[in-house]
Amino acid sequence: MRRWWRALAFTAAGSAVFGLSVANGHGLELVWLPAVLLGASWPSASTGSIRSCLRRLREKGAKA
Repeated sequence: MRRWWRALAFTAAGSAVFGLSVANGHGLELVWLPAVLLGASWPSASTGSIRSCLRRLREKGAKA
C-alpha cells in the first residue's frame, strides 16, 4: 500500500479540483485532470533514486 499513496493522493486531488469545476459549470474543461495526475504519479518498478538515474546516464555516455 505504501507504493500507492502518492498515486491515490494525486488522483483524489485532481478529482476534487474536477468536482469543484463541475460545481461552477466548467466541468468539461478539466475532465482530463484526474487521469493526467494519476498517470504522472503512477508507481513503476523502474522508479529509483536520482543517483541511480545519473549513474545509468553516465554509463550510457561511456559506452557511446
